[in-house]
This record gives sequence, structure tokens and C-alpha cells, in this order.
Amino acid sequence: MNLKDTEKKYGAFSKLLHWGVALTIVGMFALGYWMRTLDYYSKWYMKAPHIHESVGLLLFIVVPIFLFWRLKNQNPDDSYLKPYEKLTSGLMKIALYVLMIALLISGYLISTAGDTPVALFNWIELPALITVNESKVLIGNIHQYMAYFIILLAIIHALAAFKHHFIDKDKTLSRMLPFVKIK
Repeated sequence: MNLKDTEKKYGAFSKLLHWGVALTIVGMFALGYWMRTLDYYSKWYMKAPHIHESVGLLLFIVVPIFLFWRLKNQNPDDSYLKPYEKLTSGLMKIALYVLMIALLISGYLISTAGDTPVALFNWIELPALITVNESKVLIGNIHQYMAYFIILLAIIHALAAFKHHFIDKDKTLSRMLPFVKIK
């Protein structure tokens, strides 16, 4: 399996980044949604946000690598797509990338709002760069709605891939699936 993308398919590193980031975002959404249900006396009341913050900090490292890799690699040939499919695919990718970055920034701002550092699994502490204590609720609401929106876009993205696979019978989905041979 090629590490880099080719004209026919995505390479192993692109697939690893794509699926790793996608599954992590879904997991972060589920964890964030669940955290809202915890009461003060739950043993997870303090642990869950710490895990959420730490994974978010890891994404601060992985997402720029993902975006850099996407920019520096050739995309597999998509000449078989209709013009509107190319346009909507491009707009979807841009929206997902912008939301990923915005969620990371807003999550960091929430975590450090009271001039509190954020810790990466109790290993490294990152200081608050700015204090936004008064805006914590607003930023939290924005973060929440962006999370809902990125999940909605991810569902649409997946449905479009299934449409290409099952209705159009093209290689759009197969090119991104791990361990699938493309002829």
C-alpha cells in the first residue's frame, strides 16, 4: 500500500488521517454530549472534561498535519464527477476543515477561560493565552452548535459517499476505505 496518494486512490497516510480524525471527532461529540448529562457527584464530572480537553489538544497537533498533507498531496482523479458534485465536494471539505479548526480554537478558549491552563493528560500544561471569562458561556454555546453542525456535515459526507458507492457505482468510497484494492 502506498503511503502517498496516487491518481487512482488515497494513500495509507491519508486514509489513516481521514479515519482517525473522523472517528475522533465522532467520539469527541459523543463524549461532549454525555458530559452535559453528568451531575456534580458523578465520578466522571471532572474526568470526562479532562479527557475531552486532552484529546482536543492532540487534535491541535493532528489536524494541521492532516490539512498540510491534504494540500501537499495530489488528489485522486475525480474527472468522472459531475461539475456540481465537484463543487459540493469541495465546499463540504472546506466547511469540515473550517469547523475542525474553529472547534479546536473555541474548545481551547472554553478550557482556559478563567486564566486556567489546560493539561494534556496531566503531562504538559498549556497556559491560557487570553482571558475570556465573561464570554465563556457564549463561546461554549458556539462550540456546542458547531459540534452539532460538523456531525451533520459528516453524516451528509458519509451519505454522499454511500450514494457514489451504491447508486453511481463509482470508486469514490472505495478509494478512501482501508484495505480495499482499487484496479
